[in-house]
Amino acid sequence: IEPASLAAGPEGGKFMQTLAGKTKIIQTMFVAPLLVIFTGLLMYWPVSGGLSGRWIVSGPGLALTIGSLAGLLAFVSGLVVNRPAAERLAALSREMQSAGKPPSPEQMAELRAQQERLSRGGLYSAVLLAVSVIGMSVARVLQF
Repeated sequence: IEPASLAAGPEGGKFMQTLAGKTKIIQTMFVAPLLVIFTGLLMYWPVSGGLSGRWIVSGPGLALTIGSLAGLLAFVSGLVVNRPAAERLAALSREMQSAGKPPSPEQMAELRAQQERLSRGGLYSAVLLAVSVIGMSVARVLQF
């Protein structure tokens, strides 16, 4: 969504403001990973033999453990970086809209900084999620 929003210019910014401020996407992006983490823990316990150290250091164990940790780090990154940046962007947007005048240079600088923070956090989360998916996908075939 972000590249298309940036390419759309000011209208893309309005779309992102609406998406973040008038929908439940921020809450959904918090609850959905919690459900995935919870179900993952429920599945990890029996597969690991009750957290057997011997299994965890096996090929499948390492792959699932690394994938799980990467997924957890992606969630924490979203919680610590992405969510506050998205909330601040929404607040800035409301401030600028209610002012009824063009944004000040300071507001524009903060807006750009929060957009950059959100973009960078999204990239980190995407990389961590890719590691997570790959780790969990190859776990069955790794035997050493």
